[in-house]
Amino acid sequence: MSVLKNTRLELKVCGMRDETNLQELISLSPDFIGMIFYSKSARFFNSEPIPLPKEIQKVGVFVDETFSEIIQAVMKHNLNVVQIHGNESDVYCSELKDFFPELKIWKVFSVGEDFDMGELLNYHCVDAIVFDTKGKNYGGNGTKFNWEILQDYPLQKDIVLSGGISIDDLPKIIEMKQRVPQIRIIDINSRFEIEPGIKNIKLVKEFSQKLKELQ
Repeated sequence: MSVLKNTRLELKVCGMRDETNLQELISLSPDFIGMIFYSKSARFFNSEPIPLPKEIQKVGVFVDETFSEIIQAVMKHNLNVVQIHGNESDVYCSELKDFFPELKIWKVFSVGEDFDMGELLNYHCVDAIVFDTKGKNYGGNGTKFNWEILQDYPLQKDIVLSGGISIDDLPKIIEMKQRVPQIRIIDINSRFEIEPGIKNIKLVKEFSQKLKELQ
């Protein structure tokens, strides 16, 4: 996936699980909508497939899921992107890519104090790297990691920036993108919720509008 300095930042809203809330979100036309297919998550999506407009890409989030379960979910829910959040290997990602050549694969790396950027070099076939904050849960912890480490990012693959992002962080993200042009997608979740899986649509709209104004 090529990276251009003048590419606009795109918006992903993750952790949707309520159909009414999801329909409200669709009206804002984010670039990506994420649904978590991990049963231990408070934002577990366990509903029938919900069609999205073609301009909105549907992201399925999985944690150490079996290959067959991901295949079934991709086909059932017509996923555009699979975001893998566990200990899946590059071989696993490659096999998934071979099965669905058009499918985008994002690999999540949880950043703690001892994070090693060298881990990324083991993943060759993924389309983007998701940086999230290491915490007790697989995402949705509501905390940020030290974004300055992204200056040592060794790849040209797109970056999906996640982890406790709020509307107040937008100026800093815009500034970071000037130094790290691989930052391509902002992933928002817990800081925009009324409760786990239910988004404050007014706040998401404010964030989306401010993002467009700053670019």
